[in-house]
Amino acid sequence: MPTEILEQVAADINDSTFLSRFQTGLGTSINFRDIEITPGNYGESGMQEDLVQTLVDLNLAEGLSQHENAMALLIDGTVQAFKTRTAVEKARVLVHSAARCSVNINVALQASSKNGMTPFADAPPFGELLGTKYHRAISAAYKSVPAVQLTDLSFRVFDELIPSEVLMEMTIPEVISYRRDSTNAREEFLEHLSVLQAKQGAIKPDDDYNAAVSKIVTTEIVPAATTYRKKLEGIGETLFGSLAKGAWTAV
Repeated sequence: MPTEILEQVAADINDSTFLSRFQTGLGTSINFRDIEITPGNYGESGMQEDLVQTLVDLNLAEGLSQHENAMALLIDGTVQAFKTRTAVEKARVLVHSAARCSVNINVALQASSKNGMTPFADAPPFGELLGTKYHRAISAAYKSVPAVQLTDLSFRVFDELIPSEVLMEMTIPEVISYRRDSTNAREEFLEHLSVLQAKQGAIKPDDDYNAAVSKIVTTEIVPAATTYRKKLEGIGETLFGSLAKGAWTAV
């Protein structure tokens, strides 16, 4: 494994938020669960559903308490792999699964960056994990004087404008078609966000970052999003019919 990927994986699994979101995702998304814990018989741990429930119910802090961090647990040869009798064994199974997930995410990000592509996935927990990686990077880069980041604004606007029920029903070909057809509208709106970002500038270290982003979304972006929403409605109606238009209008 390339050193760069290994370092990213270590940073991911040593991040308690990444592990927690991975654990939560196993219990909330069937697609995510089936990708990360392959359906089958896991011996003394039971079937897939049994193993997943064991990992979801795990007190992660207890399972990690005997090691400096998750990576230390993963490489500890004295803890039996694929066993779930004790908290530390369960934690190792969870960390191993999260590490494998991290490898896939980081390889996809690296490949997409080199080839000018945008990766996407069909399970919401992947977005949560990517968000965790993003916030960790931003926190490290802007620890002294954090600026309101364009991507944060974009994520929050996306949450405001695109109904999850529509996203959950989209197929991969529909996602590709939607992204292609919405390119112009998206670029116009991102330009608007860039202007807002420049206008807002940096926030004070003592300020509430999430509150600052929420204020921008509430006072600047949402009122100005009517035109963008109408464009999305038109694209959605073309791709998915009147039901999708109704869903977008209701946002």
